[in-house]
Amino acid sequence: MTTTRMLGAAGLALALLAGGRALATGSEGMTGQMDSTRLRDWLDKLHAANQFEIQAARVAMERSTDPQVKQFAEHMLNEHQRMDQQGQALAQQRGLHLKKASSAWENAKQKVELEKLKARSGADFDRSYAALMVQDHQSDVKDVTKMRDQAPDRDPQVKKWLSDTRDRIQHHLDMAFSTRQAVNERESGTRQGRRP
Repeated sequence: MTTTRMLGAAGLALALLAGGRALATGSEGMTGQMDSTRLRDWLDKLHAANQFEIQAARVAMERSTDPQVKQFAEHMLNEHQRMDQQGQALAQQRGLHLKKASSAWENAKQKVELEKLKARSGADFDRSYAALMVQDHQSDVKDVTKMRDQAPDRDPQVKKWLSDTRDRIQHHLDMAFSTRQAVNERESGTRQGRRP
């Protein structure tokens, strides 16, 4: 065997070994699934977002006096439970372990938002919940869009799941805008009806 062939074969063997090691450690290579650490971080973030939405929806279903807000909250509860199950299924399929539900959603900002919400009642609660849902879903659309755009094309399962998730969250945002507008219009009409 010539020296050139031996060097070429050695180089190929090193490249294959390095590529195999990169895939085994979860680093992103040129083919296959995306980096497992990055995917787990994304799934943890989405899990926390879903858990917060679920908790806020439960509070709204108990405290709201507006049938449209209650209906929206029930839809959010069902949707985010379903989305959370899908994210957990993807994590399980990839052998990833997500943070426990109770610790995942309890970050400081979310705790404060939930406590503020629990302290409100009547029309003030409905207005606050609707506004929070607009704000939260705007943030979620931005985050999931960024994830989708950063997901590698070589992992079409994750790319599609993020794209579908983003579309669902955008639909939630549209619903939140409609709910907020309806609550504000009812409140405005009530105030105008009270004027002499």
